[in-house]
Amino acid sequence: HVDISGDPDTLDDAKVKVVIDVDSVDTENSTRDNHLKSADFFDAAKYPKITFTSAHVWKQDGHIMVGGSLDMHGVKKDIVIPFDMSFGKNGAGNDTWSYEGEIKLNRDDWGVGGADIVAKIGLKKEVALDIQLVGFFH
Repeated sequence: HVDISGDPDTLDDAKVKVVIDVDSVDTENSTRDNHLKSADFFDAAKYPKITFTSAHVWKQDGHIMVGGSLDMHGVKKDIVIPFDMSFGKNGAGNDTWSYEGEIKLNRDDWGVGGADIVAKIGLKKEVALDIQLVGFFH
């Protein structure tokens, strides 16, 4: 679930909130999905949501910077996500917008997979999170 508000031109009162239901993890492999949802990784039973809440949005070097708090696996940390913004029209001729961002997270910072032997020997600690938000003006 994503909530975005504010003026995209001036960023006045810009706010972003993203809530991800951990149970929605889908890698097209049910065995892997169940393992990721288990206490070895995200522990969906104990920590059912991943939440990002913005605290400040600003323009810098041609990017939209969104700073806020990422609450995952019972750990809350401040992060900044740089986004590229573009405008266009959809097939119906409506004005659209899109924001694309990428941030690298160290899963150890949130304690995800730290106790799992497979994760220790076979998974990278740094994970790239690609984000694409697309919408239209109304």
